[in-house]
Amino acid sequence: MLPPGFQEWAESVSLWQVVGWAASLAAVIGFVVFMRKKGWPWLLGTARAILTFARVVDAVQGLPDFIDRTDKTLEHQNKKIAEIHHEVHFNNGTSVKDAVTRVEADVKKLLADEEGNTP
Repeated sequence: MLPPGFQEWAESVSLWQVVGWAASLAAVIGFVVFMRKKGWPWLLGTARAILTFARVVDAVQGLPDFIDRTDKTLEHQNKKIAEIHHEVHFNNGTSVKDAVTRVEADVKKLLADEEGNTP
């Protein structure tokens, strides 16, 4: 009834070998089921965490250049702010604020003179 090759093979296999094959097959099926339900999301999450860590490392490596650029920009801005500060505060006649105050005083004198000359 059984094919001749199969009967020889079945007689040569021990019970422990059959149990081992069954356990191996169950382990493979269990691993596939686990990976589909719980393992795959965990694997994706771990991969995302590794990629995020790599991005952080790249950003940290570029930090010294960013700091240098920022320091140069702030130095330039500080010079410009000092120039603006010089122009908008009184400084004995050389600022725009001093000039505006002089013009305002002269205009008030002109208006006072004009009001005094009005019949």
